[in-house]
Amino acid sequence: MKNWLYTTFFALTMLLYFFFPWHLIWQQERILSRGERIQLRLSPVDPSDVFRGQYLRLHYRWEAVPNPDELDVDQVAFVCLHKDSSGMAYPDMAYARKPEDCTFLRTRVVSKGYPEAGHAVVEVPASLRRYYLNERRAPAADSLYQQLLRRADREGSIPAVARVRVRNGRARVADILFDGTPLRA
Repeated sequence: MKNWLYTTFFALTMLLYFFFPWHLIWQQERILSRGERIQLRLSPVDPSDVFRGQYLRLHYRWEAVPNPDELDVDQVAFVCLHKDSSGMAYPDMAYARKPEDCTFLRTRVVSKGYPEAGHAVVEVPASLRRYYLNERRAPAADSLYQQLLRRADREGSIPAVARVRVRNGRARVADILFDGTPLRA
């Protein structure tokens, strides 16, 4: 009897060990396959980390968004993304409840009342802050990025765009484009 109980407990534990990673991977892949496609303008920084490998730390050009629900600091916010005429998406409004009529990101409020009352600064979701590169493509991406930086010094902006998939408030970076050239090509 005791041996059967241990065997059952061990089998259930092993099922859980396989289920949780599988579920996390399944969620991220579902966002990539079924999420709405948007593009966000960004200003990348290119660090290298011994433990994480080659990745781009992504910085988005987000300003404070109107905060009609007067959300407090550290409160969950649902930020509607608005597409402009060029196809770029920008945060439009921060709400306390999930909006039904727009593509939205689930995030949190970092500060409120900046730059004026009725506005909030929201955190960029963690899944949008980094983009990991294939080790073989990283040197080419780095040289392209350095060229863009030199050109940005003359022109004032970096033509870098993140192709993002959004589904149910969760987002994932699908690709990065430097001057229209995808890194994943």
